[in-house]
Amino acid sequence: MRDGDVRGGAGRERWQAYGDYLRGQAAQAGMGSRDMAAALGKAEGGTMASSKSHIDRIYGAQARPKPPVEFTVAFLRITSIRAGLSQQEFGRRCEEAKALLRAAIATPPPVLVVAPDGGSPAELRLERDLARVERDLERALRAEERLRYSLRDAEILLSTLFQIADALREIIVGNGVRELRALRSADAEGLARVRAETREALAHRSTGQREADRVSARMRVLEGLWDRARTEIQRLSAHPDAAHLAVTRSGPGGAVQPLAPGELFTRPALDDIAAALAKAHQVNERGEQTLQDIDRAFAESGGFLEPDDELAVLVAQTRFPDPELRYPPIARIASGWRHSDAAREAVLRLTYDPDAGVRASFANGLGDGWPGDPGVYEMHRELLGDSSVMVRLTTAKSLARTWPDDLLAFEELRSLLDDRRPHFRESAVAALAEFWPGHPEVRAALLRFVDEPGGQDEEAAKLRAYAVTALAQGWPDDPRIQECVLRSAEDPDFRVRSAVAGAVCTIWPGTPSGRDVEVRLAADQRDGVRESVVHALAEGWPGDLTARGIVMDLTGPPDGPLQFRPSAPWRTAGPVTGRCAMPFC
Repeated sequence: MRDGDVRGGAGRERWQAYGDYLRGQAAQAGMGSRDMAAALGKAEGGTMASSKSHIDRIYGAQARPKPPVEFTVAFLRITSIRAGLSQQEFGRRCEEAKALLRAAIATPPPVLVVAPDGGSPAELRLERDLARVERDLERALRAEERLRYSLRDAEILLSTLFQIADALREIIVGNGVRELRALRSADAEGLARVRAETREALAHRSTGQREADRVSARMRVLEGLWDRARTEIQRLSAHPDAAHLAVTRSGPGGAVQPLAPGELFTRPALDDIAAALAKAHQVNERGEQTLQDIDRAFAESGGFLEPDDELAVLVAQTRFPDPELRYPPIARIASGWRHSDAAREAVLRLTYDPDAGVRASFANGLGDGWPGDPGVYEMHRELLGDSSVMVRLTTAKSLARTWPDDLLAFEELRSLLDDRRPHFRESAVAALAEFWPGHPEVRAALLRFVDEPGGQDEEAAKLRAYAVTALAQGWPDDPRIQECVLRSAEDPDFRVRSAVAGAVCTIWPGTPSGRDVEVRLAADQRDGVRESVVHALAEGWPGDLTARGIVMDLTGPPDGPLQFRPSAPWRTAGPVTGRCAMPFC
């Protein structure tokens, strides 16, 4: 007897009537068991039991649908669509099937009896175990076959990317010769064109290398999963009663052949190569999605999981050797499994992960998933001593978000204000400003950052620009802040001067003095500063004629080219994109 077999008079007959009804609907739709299994696997998010063997056992009253009503409705929806039935007919057949299902479920629980051929309970248990082996072997075979096809597709894509790289190298070398000829002939236009094409080819080569790296990383994961699937098949095939289940499936036939270049581009031209790389990117996206789907079928501890055993799959994903594959589960675990002790333990375990990025990700999930948990709070305190600044910063922000006004978080963020890296200082002061708005220490830190030396160093300039904006938003009436903002208008970095344009609009909207500062900034030589001025004038001085004239000077007619009046104090227009301010004009 197979697992789930329904024996005993009326019960067996009623389940058989239900199975015969479903079989008849599938036959009318022209669908076999394998077709139904594939269609049901895609329906309802793939959350119901839908293997070919399971459907065959339902037809033979040897298994029950899981979940009963949802399975029945999904089954009939598929057959009705395939048979072209009306909505009314679909509803009628659903009612008929549900009536058969209710009658079968209402049958008293069957009693296990000895089979007429004299089989003992021990023999029945052996038959049940064999059915389980068949089910697991079928699942393992499907997984192994899917992995082989995925590996083949990845190898083809990688070979194609190598062909693209070879074509790009030929273009780059050929352009080198063309560039020399253009130099010797003093062909300035041709020289500029060749150099532009070379830069484009180099950019395409970098893009192709990134896509190839993604394929290689995916292949490493697929190879590991294939090894596990093959080991599972060998283990199940070694069952003494499964000798007749010899593995005879063959995988993708023949040697792997790379895509012919003509299938992606017709000539080694840059526009065709760009299209080929875009297509390769799409194939990569689909391949990575397939890998995530396959991951759901595996647990790192070995064996195969039921489709609905999501938590076990997520916990197993946290044990992958590649840190990039350990990131994704945390958000889903923290948001969907807060009630589970196993989920909580998995998150706590990964706070000791050797990769700092993973530790930071899971530290962030601790507070989101289990707010108020004393054990989680203690883990936050422990992570504040982590060797990684990123982990400490993330932990402090999570602690402040989950336990407002916590002094430990405040002290850690305040200590990071002295970190030598500007981006960490910016993140720390941003967190302090978010969770402790108006705090005098936040104000003092921002003022210190504005006056911090650094010239045109990009990270330091970004920090100064952020500080100018935060000060204007937090303390617009403070004379010290106003003086600081005006002084920053002379900052050597254009990012800071752009921030000043917005800060002036925040502190002095609609005032002549604020408008005069914007007018001076409008003469800046950097496009980014002038663009910020356009936005600020449109927002802060919508009815001012002087402001309107400046915006018109900077943007020109909305449908025409960018232009300036001859009397404008700046020399070149540049690609100022301030057309969003034209409705104000």
